[in-house]
Amino acid sequence: MKVLFILFFISLFFIAFLIGRKLFILRKNKAQADESELEIEYSEFLIEIPNIEVLKNTIVVNFKKVLYALTVLAIKYYIKSSNYLKKQTVLAYKKIKEKISKKSDTPLPTEKPASNFLKTVKEYKKKIDRIKHKIKKEESLK
Repeated sequence: MKVLFILFFISLFFIAFLIGRKLFILRKNKAQADESELEIEYSEFLIEIPNIEVLKNTIVVNFKKVLYALTVLAIKYYIKSSNYLKKQTVLAYKKIKEKISKKSDTPLPTEKPASNFLKTVKEYKKKIDRIKHKIKKEESLK
């Protein structure tokens, strides 16, 4: 917001400077002119407009530069904020874990290894699935 105010006042200053310059030229011309020559040359007050193609090219180039800078800033702040959030979630998780362990005297449950019976059942299921798959392949070939 401060940048916008600074740019506004800088542009206001230069506009005042341009108007003051034109008024100075006008007063100078009035002092030198006779009473019969009170006409003001309007060519001094017209703003010179550059070629439209040149103006278009400069606007496009400057727009690309600004757009590039904005994308770089957006990516930069996205990465910084994501890293910050990751760190904060890890810290919050640790704090919550500590509070839970302090409230309950029992230690937090950890993952128990699977029993041998469950392991063997799992292996048998895999073998049965392989056999079913082989049978389907043979039936489709016939």
